[in-house]
Amino acid sequence: MLLQGSKKNEIEINLEKDCQQGKIELLYPDVLKTDNSFYIQKEPSGQKKVLIVGTEDPSVFYAQSSVDSSDMISADIKKINEITDVYPKNYRTMIMVNPQRIEIHIRQKIYNYILNGGTLIYFAGERIAPEDFNSDWFLAKENMCIMPSKIVKKANFSKQAQIAYIATGHPLFSEFGDRIFDYLKTTRFNSCFSTKDITGDILIKLDNGYPILIEKKLGRGRIFLFTFSPEQTWTNFQRKPFFPVMINLMIEYLSGSTSTASTGSTIVINGSETSKSVSLTNPDGKIKIIKNENNKPVGYVPDIPGIWVAEFSNENGAQKQIVAVNIPYTEGDPSKISKNEIREIFKKIHLNFIPKNNTEKILSAESSGKDLMILLLWISLFLLLAELILSNVFVFIREKGIKNGHG
Repeated sequence: MLLQGSKKNEIEINLEKDCQQGKIELLYPDVLKTDNSFYIQKEPSGQKKVLIVGTEDPSVFYAQSSVDSSDMISADIKKINEITDVYPKNYRTMIMVNPQRIEIHIRQKIYNYILNGGTLIYFAGERIAPEDFNSDWFLAKENMCIMPSKIVKKANFSKQAQIAYIATGHPLFSEFGDRIFDYLKTTRFNSCFSTKDITGDILIKLDNGYPILIEKKLGRGRIFLFTFSPEQTWTNFQRKPFFPVMINLMIEYLSGSTSTASTGSTIVINGSETSKSVSLTNPDGKIKIIKNENNKPVGYVPDIPGIWVAEFSNENGAQKQIVAVNIPYTEGDPSKISKNEIREIFKKIHLNFIPKNNTEKILSAESSGKDLMILLLWISLFLLLAELILSNVFVFIREKGIKNGHG
């Protein structure tokens, strides 16, 4: 597990790919025990479905084949005009392959999906007009482009390009190390889109300088922008064994933002509206059966921190929702702790508790003491200055007398 501090006073937690939940404890805890540990859950929704948006062409075929290569993930394929009533939160990842233009309300839905931990994988192909792409993915209200970069135009290479740079330290490639260059050494590119105003991280770049994969973290989610279409006229990348491996790594291990809930808050069990009952297991292992009598999503209020597991069945089969629950961060706020609790916490430290009514008098007394101290300081400086002046006068008189004596 790797903890990295950021300029935004946040901590980024990179879990091992097989680790889905756990407990983090401070190496150097303080006496306020309530915030010295933290539970995390990598994928709170438990969904293993992917939404592929595109039309029937080879590029969609390769995207679907990559998803189908994993027995743990299923895919729904929709056209761009069919996702108006689709709820992105029901999918772990959205893959948009050479789509047509998107409407504003769909863009806003995708934006919210990413902010809340969703992952968008986007392949730019022949149907993409740069000016439309840049306009469709620009949010005027936030004055920002959702995508990791804007695109300029399709660049057709006179000479086939090869991969020259891979961010091998990125979790997507780190387990392969430098061997990944051997896996991709026969990969060739005929075309890709040129880019500008890059606001993400370049993960793969060609030997002619064109980036072909750019990642951007947005809120709790992330976007992967491929500046090419997985078609033979563009590249042979999609025909290499590493291509489905890479897509599955994006879906399986880099999707689903770490999320937590707080004790006392209501947690809704997504997908439970058609289930007759839900089996809820708390961190102590106690099981409670919650009956669903109104055909609405079942909810519960956790009362202790830890990992909570909800299991149920719906039209898609057996489902499981795992949620990490923590004590609200305000519990560590001294203003929320009673005087007796603070006395107990700091019982080994000598503290004087001042009655609230006496605070003003004490502050006034301290102010008077400070004023007296300042006065004494000025007197000391005056006496020091007088001493310097007198000593110089005496030296001057003595030297003058000596000169007169010699005369």
